[in-house]
Amino acid sequence: MIDYHKLKEAIELAKKLPEIYCVAIEVGANGVMFSIDILDGDPDSCLIYDVSLDELIIKIRERTKPEPKPLYAVFDVVYHLNDEYQIACMRISEIDLKSDEMYYGVDELNDDGGNWWMEEQLYPTREALIKAQIEYWHGLLFPEDAKSSCCSVHAGSSEECGEFCQ
Repeated sequence: MIDYHKLKEAIELAKKLPEIYCVAIEVGANGVMFSIDILDGDPDSCLIYDVSLDELIIKIRERTKPEPKPLYAVFDVVYHLNDEYQIACMRISEIDLKSDEMYYGVDELNDDGGNWWMEEQLYPTREALIKAQIEYWHGLLFPEDAKSSCCSVHAGSSEECGEFCQ
């Protein structure tokens, strides 16, 4: 039996999808089949996958999530600690929006070469980096003053830092 409230929700969500997606509901001898697929220019290329209505809603929601907004833009100058724990200055050259984490391709301004860095490893100013390091080291020295159960303020967040706290 079809839950018509869920079906209505799936249809409303499907209307928000970009046009490259195909959502199909097919009623046949085997019952109702739902699918979602990417079109490659041919409307008949949408393949039917046998998924439940709940799975269809989840897949549509995944595809209608807003893109994460990067903290920095291409050509922004950012700061980080290099391998020798010295402050290094870099210019953002590209942004990877497709990975799970926000990654920035950078060109080092002090001739250390380019690299990819996660957003939480970068700081907008030299002063912000220094302040975060002071708070980090203070949290290690005085754990009772730490802002979280981890290492105080790793990159300005109070989330667990995992490998940084061992």
